[in-house]
Amino acid sequence: MFDISIIISSALTGFRNFSYTIFLVTIFSFIIYQFIANIDQNLKEHVFSIIMVGGYLFVFYFTFVYRNQIFSLDFSSRIGNFFDNENEVAKYFVFLIVFTLHRAIRYKKNFVLYPLIMYLFVLLIMTGSRSNLLSAILMCLFVMYFRFSKKHKVYFIISAAGLIVLFFLILQIPALLEFKERIYSMFNTLLGTSENISEFDFSIHNRMVAMVEGIELFLARPLFGYGFGGTRIYSFINMEPHNNFVFLLGNFGIFSFLLFQTFLLFPIIKIIESHRKTEQPFNLLLAAIILYVFIFQLFLVNYYTKIEYFAFPFAYSVLATKGTHVDIELSKRRISIRQEKGLLL
Repeated sequence: MFDISIIISSALTGFRNFSYTIFLVTIFSFIIYQFIANIDQNLKEHVFSIIMVGGYLFVFYFTFVYRNQIFSLDFSSRIGNFFDNENEVAKYFVFLIVFTLHRAIRYKKNFVLYPLIMYLFVLLIMTGSRSNLLSAILMCLFVMYFRFSKKHKVYFIISAAGLIVLFFLILQIPALLEFKERIYSMFNTLLGTSENISEFDFSIHNRMVAMVEGIELFLARPLFGYGFGGTRIYSFINMEPHNNFVFLLGNFGIFSFLLFQTFLLFPIIKIIESHRKTEQPFNLLLAAIILYVFIFQLFLVNYYTKIEYFAFPFAYSVLATKGTHVDIELSKRRISIRQEKGLLL
């Protein structure tokens, strides 16, 4: 339905700047879903883990490519553009951080995973992606909150406080001076507390201006928006809003916006409700990843980016309604039919 709403919006604007990317990633995600929808839950988790192993191999190659900057802890410039935009590369590290933390808490003897989490955070910081760093911290808190039982919530409080304190301590490292200044200038600009030009973040300012323009465009054409590229074409600063909420509203209208948000929030809500009744660690991991996608809409446009569409089929495949699988067993002497209740979307 989301794709159909985009087609309608594009048709009303003469298919200007039409892009097939969203339709291709949707087809890709649907194909993956068809493969994993009715397989065993444990097998789903194994398949997802194999995908994450591919992520660890990427970390190894990433380390090799940027070995000089990483081993010298050179934070003076952002790294990652050899592969893609730094913010997009940082997403891989957020996925891996959440997955690794989930494994470390679930399998308590895997102490080796904690140094790996710290290393992934170092790589994340070196990409210079402030939005992904903030998102990673929030997702770690989410995983810890739901993974610790009610009897051990004190561990969550201690871990959360320790994580926040550690973050501010890390910012005091001399090598992170430039990154710390970017963090502080971002908050100074958002809060309007910049006292001089050196404390002002023009990137954040321009993004805020683009967001305001996007909202104004939405109010002018609220139903189906201005189509692909509309918020850039009609922007005075020729810039897309770095915010997926505003982007969808301005370009495709209220229907596309509501459909996409429902698509994200539905599995999160259902999985959390189910987890409160029966602990389901893998499902909770998927909810954390989809929640990350939802939160990250505040910082960049991500309705069409590819890595998210790896997670969507897994999240929807574990949403279950009562159904019946019929298994037919054949032997030389008899034919028997066995019915089992299973998971069907």
